[in-house]
Parts: sequence; C-alpha cells; structure tokens
Amino acid sequence: MKKFPIRRYTYPILRVYTKDDKYAGVLNNDVELTSFQIDLLKANLTQEYYIMHEDDKLTFNENAELSRWPKGMYDMTLINYSELVKLRKARREQNDTDNNK
Repeated sequence: MKKFPIRRYTYPILRVYTKDDKYAGVLNNDVELTSFQIDLLKANLTQEYYIMHEDDKLTFNENAELSRWPKGMYDMTLINYSELVKLRKARREQNDTDNNK
C-alpha cells in the first residue's frame, strides 16, 4: 500500500479588540470565529468588536458579517471541500461512462 503524507495546516490566529482598541483575546480557528459571531449577534454587540488578521482590521456589520474576508483566513476548509466535490463528481462521471459501455 502506498503511503500518503498527512497534510498539516496551521490556522491563522485572529486577534480580537474592542472598538476602543483594547485587546480582548484570540480566535484560533473558524469554529471559534463563527461562535464569536453568534455570541456578538445574541448580545447585540456586533459594532463593539473588531478582529485583526495579520495587519488587516476587519469589522463586523449589524449581522456579524465581516467587512471583508482576506484570502488565507480560515478558507482552507472551503477550498478542500470544493476540490473534494470536483474529484467525486469526476469519479462518478467516469464510472457512469464505464458502466454505459
């Protein structure tokens, strides 16, 4: 059996600040980010915090949506799922072609 390397991924750390620039903590992954967004919405505090991704300041609107989504910020899951869907679709299409011969 051929050995495959296990891909490792290091999540970028997002620093959280209050709107008056006081450090509030870090978000270590996309689950923590979405949980933070939920908590902001529930508490009606979406305008009270922002996050820093590298040197980019990202604010939240009234719906806890980010002002923008920088490339490389917690996008690996979506990129991997997209590739997985394409590969599965191609395999199904190949199997259908082979079965119709």
